[in-house]
Amino acid sequence: MTTRRLASLLCALLVILAGCAPAAREAPTGSGTASKVAEARAPKVMVASIFGVPPSLDQRFVISSNNAGYLELGGLYSSKLSVYNDDGVLVPQLAENIPTLENSLWRTLPDNTMETRLTIRRGTLWHDGTAVTTKDILFNDEVYLDKELPQAVITPRTYVDRMEAVDDRTISIIWKQPYIQADVFAPGFAPAHILESTYRELNTNLTTHPWLSTEYVGNGPFKNKEFQPGAWVTVTAFDQYVLGRPKIDEIQVKFIPDTNTVMANMLSSAVDLTMGRGVSVAQGKQLKDGGWDGLVDITPNNWIYMFGQYIDPIDPVIADKRFLRGVWYAQNRQEYVDTIQFGFGGVADIMLSPTDPEYARNIARIEAAGLRVVYDPRKATQWFEQAGVVSGADGFLHHADSGLRLPPFEFRTTQDVQLSIQVLGAQAADLRAAGMEINEVVIPATRTADRPYRVTRPAFEQLRGGLGPATLIGYFHSSKVPTPANGYTPGNNPRYSDPRWDALLDKFAVTIPMAERNQLMSDMMVFMAEELPQMPILYDASTVLVNKRVIGAGAHHGGQNGVQGWNPETWDLRS
Repeated sequence: MTTRRLASLLCALLVILAGCAPAAREAPTGSGTASKVAEARAPKVMVASIFGVPPSLDQRFVISSNNAGYLELGGLYSSKLSVYNDDGVLVPQLAENIPTLENSLWRTLPDNTMETRLTIRRGTLWHDGTAVTTKDILFNDEVYLDKELPQAVITPRTYVDRMEAVDDRTISIIWKQPYIQADVFAPGFAPAHILESTYRELNTNLTTHPWLSTEYVGNGPFKNKEFQPGAWVTVTAFDQYVLGRPKIDEIQVKFIPDTNTVMANMLSSAVDLTMGRGVSVAQGKQLKDGGWDGLVDITPNNWIYMFGQYIDPIDPVIADKRFLRGVWYAQNRQEYVDTIQFGFGGVADIMLSPTDPEYARNIARIEAAGLRVVYDPRKATQWFEQAGVVSGADGFLHHADSGLRLPPFEFRTTQDVQLSIQVLGAQAADLRAAGMEINEVVIPATRTADRPYRVTRPAFEQLRGGLGPATLIGYFHSSKVPTPANGYTPGNNPRYSDPRWDALLDKFAVTIPMAERNQLMSDMMVFMAEELPQMPILYDASTVLVNKRVIGAGAHHGGQNGVQGWNPETWDLRS
């Protein structure tokens, strides 16, 4: 791109920046605790942005959050025992080692239970200089188990019987039964020396403790300097971080819930890095095509899927797998990929990433069973007819036996992912072409956590989620169907129930040998393609923008549950 064209693009976006962008970065004031090396040079200051507006720095008591980028933000000031790296490999962070059968830190016991052990790295400190110990792990677990406090379910913890301190640095986790993700489970921390007295006095006071926000004390590479709710947080390098002092001295993270403003900030260099999702593939491609000299990192990540309502749908046909197969055939998913994601990501046929070693084998099995679906309006009509639904003279679908026209179908998605909204529009257009009356509903942020509303949808919903059947454990099970009796607890969004599925999921969760586990995974992929409790649509693509002066802070390319920001102490800035 010519200099003139790039300048035009910059000018256009600066109009947006002038009207709504946050103020440019302020000069650093210094932390007062910088190392001698840092004092000998000008401080390295970086500005990042996230798409969400987190109400606090620790969100353990926020059940449903609309804060894209929060996980990445949390990686700056709060470290974990283990994390996934950019290659999708689980690596120790604050722990000395990952439990494995080979190193005997993961043991199966004669009574069909298990034990895993994790040891905190020697010298791990809270930002106030207090040692991080197993007391902090056990206190965190006690708080998590307190049913009077609102907290999201941590699936692996449901398989744990108890945790015990071996000493100040080593925790023993006793499992009720075999569980395939025992090595992944890394219990969290809560600073007992700060919070325990408040908790003992009145447990619910913990939910409003200033430690959650303005007085946050963490154990990560950066420490809280200033948290301005609704606007930004500024963090400074923690000199005594156990993995080494960060190379960057200060990072300000702005909360910018508008992607046009983010784009303008990036082009003007008011922001150096976007963290988490928010910027669309289209916007990333616009920068790439425009010759922007920063990094536009577009990476396949997660999947977009849809499902019907299995309890009290507006029309019983919604729960008929033949009708759902017709709905699936009616959607031109390749066109969604080509037009909305510019070819990035790809059509999803199963909930495995194309980079998964088991992907090819599972796709071959799906194809051999005749279950792979490619856009075909003729086949959609055939499946509708098998479900007792036919096209009427008015062009809409009707019940063949009664002649009654199908009611309007509400089709929902959430507002926090722009891609989901764009795909919803394309899906709705295709389903209208197939003879359905579709009402598109973008769930507002104010109703994201409204559980009765969220789970009693009358027809369809489309969401973005993690890949791999392990993400379904403890979630997509009959026992997790949200009902009035359990307060519409989070989990099993379609409210799908089938004992055959439960049996597969239960067995998969406890099968340790990899060959047997992979076979069960394949059986689950076939079951989902046959019964359609969820229908894959496409693979999401995550877009991260990185200023050319930033080193080592691109998007996360790795495996499940990994997020950008697992190693911010290694990030750096070019001179």
